[in-house]
Amino acid sequence: MVTAVNVRDVGGIQVGSVIGRVEAKDADAGPNGLVHYGLAAQTQALHGHLFSVRNSTGEIVVRSTIDRETASLYQLVVVAYDHGPDTLSAETTVAIHVDDINDNSPTVTIHTLDSAAAVSQMSEDSPVGSFVAYMSATDPDAGANGRVECALRGADSATFSLEQKYPSEYQIQTAAALDRERTAEYTVTVKCWDGGSPVSRITEQSFRLIVADINDNAPVFSQQKYRGSFVENNFIGLSVLQVCLYVYILVVAYAQYTPPTRLNSTVVASAVCSVVCFSVVASTLASINVVNRHWARLPYFDG
Repeated sequence: MVTAVNVRDVGGIQVGSVIGRVEAKDADAGPNGLVHYGLAAQTQALHGHLFSVRNSTGEIVVRSTIDRETASLYQLVVVAYDHGPDTLSAETTVAIHVDDINDNSPTVTIHTLDSAAAVSQMSEDSPVGSFVAYMSATDPDAGANGRVECALRGADSATFSLEQKYPSEYQIQTAAALDRERTAEYTVTVKCWDGGSPVSRITEQSFRLIVADINDNAPVFSQQKYRGSFVENNFIGLSVLQVCLYVYILVVAYAQYTPPTRLNSTVVASAVCSVVCFSVVASTLASINVVNRHWARLPYFDG
């Protein structure tokens, strides 16, 4: 007769630990009644790397790390056999239940409009509530150990919101208007934690959001009127007056002189707050000097 064994709460147990014992009785005398133990051939092939049975005692020993996320139940067939000239044997099944421990941190995956890149971009005129990123958070542990909660963290968290769509799926949206001239880049940080006790496992993941510029600011001159004077018959190229233009964007200025009546100028803007000084043509007697950014006379003028 062999006694069946039901073993529970093996999760987290150390290698070399004895987790149970089977016992067989043989009424014969001498070697005919001497019992030894081993795993059945199929059990040895499937689980022999994880468990073993001590030959003389029937003790079941853990041989390798047991992971509940790989399997939560193992069934071992143990064989007991005597040492008679015609060996007789019996079998029993040992059920091993693996209890969960909180050995996994939440796995957080973020997908932006730029796929899974760590840097994303959106326009500063995007309305409040615009999609920023999709996020999933999972934990393979069981029960409270695998129950995950998430929230936005960091200095930029107030600009965004985290909306839970499904138990493990979230959507990050804008919660406030974006203004590239005020904040050109955000770091969006998500913190997720499980319900493990006494220690909760935490995962944080971040990505950068670049705010793309739109042309929403006009150039502003430092004063309404500019006045300059010079003495007649001066040399060509004399500096007369400097004009400063305050802009919230980097200004690249160029001009084309069209004789004999006018000078057409164009200002092309991109995105850096600065103060730029350059000339603006008032008549055929002046030209733009972009390199030196000041006024210069054209032909000799006789007042």
